[in-house]
Amino acid sequence: MQVLFQRHNVRAYRFVLRLTGNASLAEEIVSETFLNVWQHADSFEAKCQVSTWLLAIARHKAVSALAAASRGAAGRRYGGCHRGSER
Repeated sequence: MQVLFQRHNVRAYRFVLRLTGNASLAEEIVSETFLNVWQHADSFEAKCQVSTWLLAIARHKAVSALAAASRGAAGRRYGGCHRGSER
């Protein structure tokens, strides 16, 4: 696992940083990605490259984090109320 991290950490970080535009969020996502890879290593299919699998996980986590942040920002814009709800 250490070799995998050493080979792909920088590339994964740069990839996620481009997606999120936030260095601390990118670091967090990359950490979560490698934890996820570690926990689910047995589900890796050898027909794919490890880097492809790893970056797909990172992309999914980045998109999910951005969507969650967007939902949080929308809630703040509307005073915590959902659209269409009574104020």
